[in-house]
Amino acid sequence: MRGLWWALKLFAGLVLVGCLLCIALALVFPQLTQRVGAWLGALLVSAGVYWVANARLGASARLPPVSRWQGDLYVLPAPLLRQGVLCLVFAGLSLGTPLVFFRGDPLPGWEKGLVLLGTLLVLWLCRAAVIGYLNMRRAGYALKLDASGVHYPGLPLLPWTDVTGLALEPPRPDSDRSQCLVLQMRSVPEQPSGLHALWRAALPGASFSRASVSLPLPTMRKPAVLLDAGRALWRRHG
Repeated sequence: MRGLWWALKLFAGLVLVGCLLCIALALVFPQLTQRVGAWLGALLVSAGVYWVANARLGASARLPPVSRWQGDLYVLPAPLLRQGVLCLVFAGLSLGTPLVFFRGDPLPGWEKGLVLLGTLLVLWLCRAAVIGYLNMRRAGYALKLDASGVHYPGLPLLPWTDVTGLALEPPRPDSDRSQCLVLQMRSVPEQPSGLHALWRAALPGASFSRASVSLPLPTMRKPAVLLDAGRALWRRHG
């Protein structure tokens, strides 16, 4: 039964995205407006099916992969499936947005500029999401702590000897934003700047300040375990 609900959720989600894309295209292609009513109906039905399937899965959800802490090793698994879906969403948007250039009527100059900017932004987000996926796939984890320091996909080792403090922000799970492991550092790894930084950006990716590094984390069932493990390893090896 769980597999059926997953199939319904996936199908409804695809229909929902397709309807939203068609409605957006109708704003550009006036000849498609006569079908907006049907798309709105399909959108409402698919949204209802998605909501029901998601509620049923939530009611009988199995525990997601949890972090492992044993001795001097803490590993937070990488959410490769979720990151892959994010890549596909951005890829679909980056392919759909340029379609406005191929409509029959010429676009005004300002409209072409907006479409071009939107396309470039979505392409950049798609590239950043793919880089984030590849970083996690190569590393095999979303975060790893061991005796040598903090390992984060796409970053060099952050040794405990350079850490002066660590915390989770926000301290408790928040539905509005993801949690980050914030490390106060004596010296922050050198990072590219300007256009090079934009080109190498990853999603998710670390953010740097003058004396700290913020590492975005996937959803965790017990974030306090990460904080306990980090503080224990820092005191032991820092």
